[in-house]
Amino acid sequence: MICKNQNQPWLNHSRSTTFYFEIYPTSQSKRYMEKILGDRLLNKAVEELLKYCNKKDTNFKIIRKGKPKVVSDFPISISLSHTLGLVCAAASLKMVGVDCETIQSFSPQLLDKISSKQEIENLNLKSDESFTQLWCAKEAVSKALGIGFKINPKNIIISIEKQKKEMCYAVIEEIDKMFNIYFNKINENVVALAELR
Repeated sequence: MICKNQNQPWLNHSRSTTFYFEIYPTSQSKRYMEKILGDRLLNKAVEELLKYCNKKDTNFKIIRKGKPKVVSDFPISISLSHTLGLVCAAASLKMVGVDCETIQSFSPQLLDKISSKQEIENLNLKSDESFTQLWCAKEAVSKALGIGFKINPKNIIISIEKQKKEMCYAVIEEIDKMFNIYFNKINENVVALAELR
């Protein structure tokens, strides 16, 4: 994965996904900044992906009605997320979803609604940041699937690979799909990117 903003690269996890983010001053108009930056970052992510994969398609275009889609000669999946002060975009040759949220306190009732007891124990969810990571991971997977939370969040099972403690994955048994999950913390925000395995 190629991840960058203007100044800061992110680690390469996969060669089939690009990720960009940009921080903007919260004093700016939120809707305006999300639209302008979202369009720019989606275009950058697709251009970089095509360049990195040695594919030429100068006529691609991004359509933003509901979930953003890209019209291209190649099967490209894109995803966009924003929270106050941050916009994130991803493009991939695989199914991809991205979600970003500001770290905030959570209620045990919400935790029970979106996760199983086993998931809570395995992930050691004791802090606001770890809960926000869980929420973002489930949201990113649902965005990658293109269905949002039409699927019950409890059915998206987030686990940690035993060999690589920082590596997470999601399993959705009812549709037989598995996603790698990558996390980043940008200021007081958690970012999760879900990429089909």
